[in-house]
Amino acid sequence: YDTMSYLDINETTCRMFGYTREDFLRMQPHAHSVYYETLEALKHRYAQIVSNAAAIDIEEDVMRRSDGSLFPSEHARQAIRSEGRWIIVVTLRDLTQRKQAEQELRTRVEEFERSNKELERFAYVASHDLQEPLRMVGSYTQLLARRYSERLDEDGKEFMGFITDGAQRMQRLIQDLLAFSRAGQKTESLDPFRCDDALDEALANLGALIEQSGATIERGPLPVLHGNSTLLTQVLQNLIGNAIKFRGEQPPVVRVSMEQTPDELIFSVADNGIGIAPEYFPRIFGVFERVHTQ
Repeated sequence: YDTMSYLDINETTCRMFGYTREDFLRMQPHAHSVYYETLEALKHRYAQIVSNAAAIDIEEDVMRRSDGSLFPSEHARQAIRSEGRWIIVVTLRDLTQRKQAEQELRTRVEEFERSNKELERFAYVASHDLQEPLRMVGSYTQLLARRYSERLDEDGKEFMGFITDGAQRMQRLIQDLLAFSRAGQKTESLDPFRCDDALDEALANLGALIEQSGATIERGPLPVLHGNSTLLTQVLQNLIGNAIKFRGEQPPVVRVSMEQTPDELIFSVADNGIGIAPEYFPRIFGVFERVHTQ
């Protein structure tokens, strides 16, 4: 390693650094590296590469162009024995665009995390601060209805009903907002659980509603999954509860089943209720949306 020099340089590398081929052949191989600013440092690195000549060495470096500007690069280097001497074959790639994209991604992730935390704080505070005055509106409305119902005509009673209904709907919306702000904060481990157990718990929570409505719950075979059983219980409870609440004249029949495809497990909660008209799909699947107020 007493002498190290370039044997050949391709045109792409010349354009990348801003040198001619003749310029390169007159320069030492360490002349452009920020990480190996001395020839001795580069010799030591190349000695390591030669000692493991069967492997391709891949390393990132910061390179200096002819105008003094720097750019990140990736080197793939391999040692080859030829005519009694070692030759290091180097393939170099400019990483500027990739590094810029990585930085932009990190910035976006940081902004998203900050925005998400601010949204969570806002939702949590707003839901709590709004509930107290809403409870006051509801309490005094009920008090007025009890004490002065005999003095109210039909229009007054109807107006009072509107106030009560609006307060109840606002209360549900705030509770949804609070639940939404907590979504994604769960850190429970993803343990194996029986989906049948999650369904059993959902049905137990809905026991009074099922008995009152005369609903029939049909169920097919369900798998064992790795995940959070509480979240699946919430999903099943919400879907089954909605199926029972928004029913037709016949007693509700709800069927919970699962279909397995090569790529996924598809859970289904189907019922004989009033259904959802296609024109309401954009609304009903939006956050906090309800088509029916009654």
